[in-house]
Amino acid sequence: MGIEDSGRIGAQRLFAARSVAVFGASDGSLLHTTALRNLLATAPGPVYGVNPRRTQALGVPCVPRAADLPIVPDLALMLVPDHALDGAVADALALGIGTLVVCGLDDGPRQLPQVRRLADAAARAGALLVGPNCVGVVTPSGPSPWIGSIPATLAAGPIAFVSQSGAVGEAIVGLGPRIGLRAVATLGYEAGADVADLCAYFADDPMTRAVGLFVETVRRPDAMAAAAARLARAGKPVVALKVGRSAAAAAASQAHTGADVGAAETFAALAGESGMVLVDDYAELVEALALLDRIGPLAGTRIGAVTNSGGEAALLADVADRVGVPFAPVGPALAAELEAAAPTGLSGCNPLDAWCSEDVLPTFRRAFAAMARSGAFDLLVGQTDLTPHLGELERRQTALMAQALGEVSAEHGIPGVLLSAQASEPIAEVEAIARRDGLALLRDVRAGLRAIRVVGGWRPADAEAVAYATDRA
Repeated sequence: MGIEDSGRIGAQRLFAARSVAVFGASDGSLLHTTALRNLLATAPGPVYGVNPRRTQALGVPCVPRAADLPIVPDLALMLVPDHALDGAVADALALGIGTLVVCGLDDGPRQLPQVRRLADAAARAGALLVGPNCVGVVTPSGPSPWIGSIPATLAAGPIAFVSQSGAVGEAIVGLGPRIGLRAVATLGYEAGADVADLCAYFADDPMTRAVGLFVETVRRPDAMAAAAARLARAGKPVVALKVGRSAAAAAASQAHTGADVGAAETFAALAGESGMVLVDDYAELVEALALLDRIGPLAGTRIGAVTNSGGEAALLADVADRVGVPFAPVGPALAAELEAAAPTGLSGCNPLDAWCSEDVLPTFRRAFAAMARSGAFDLLVGQTDLTPHLGELERRQTALMAQALGEVSAEHGIPGVLLSAQASEPIAEVEAIARRDGLALLRDVRAGLRAIRVVGGWRPADAEAVAYATDRA
């Protein structure tokens, strides 16, 4: 039973519940108090506890049984011990709660019979069940039934992230303001809602621009293909990281949820026919989502780049060639304009080393503008060192590059990317410029260029492929 079968009300309440009941509510452990604080900080309406041994927890009023609740809440968060979970879920369903987030059952495949019982109970009641063995759901602009920490810097935005791993979901949330998030949903055993269900929901969600996936297995390939095709048809890229390509990874996934990860080649074929793009590792996944957050889909991968170092320009060109986005030689007219961008003269090539000690902002501005006017590029890249440990001179050079890129990007309507040679936090003033001017801010040359390759290579699935994928479901 998934979102399509349970009705869209269940899915909407998952991300916008007005009232929540926490079964097993307690202030006796850090996990329980963290979950309660998350809901108290984010839920727009009342939060109740269901616990026969407490009358309150962190100020949340508790009742002995679900039937004693003063209302039928939109959503239930299950934090009861595994041995009490069947009864708690039955009580919630009997009351008419239609959306349940179940975070228990963390003992691996030995508990699969109980998972099946929970799935059957939710299906009979027509309820939407998330989990078990998950961390829950975070919605920056709404209620968050989540048992992990939520940083105060978490930013709302257009990227939805769905993970079968709770820890990977926590890692995305732990990025703080790095990516603007529509929601992060972790699914665990997928006894109810699965990855295909949430992809189908986000395809129709006006607040979602793109979807990131961390996938161990695909339980319903036809439904997944159809949901991904719906996203492609809506102009929303899906960026997927599929694990289980090695024997050790497959064994780890089997021990984790009892899931057969399936052949990597099979998933790649499914992705190809339904418009998903695949990334190789977590770093590439994050950079691709950061790019889609700030800019969205790219027209292509033709890069015009300006650096402030000849050595880093050469490094950038080498890495770009290896990852499949090589720099093409510039024509004579553009070369002449680039050479004249600085009073002392420049090399006139792409990537361009535009370092100069004077006239810094005008030099960067002239170089980026020449590239933008040429029509030869799909995006402009300013490649530099983004680290909070830079000195005053280097910080100013980097901020001036960001300013020039932002001005030219806005004037000419061409996407702008700041690409760091360092995989570390940027300096605050550069982050502020990038956020103000809509520049993507990517970290690490290799991961950033690979993200540009996959995002720039994405196109909505062609009509025949979309129709085929949809018909299979």
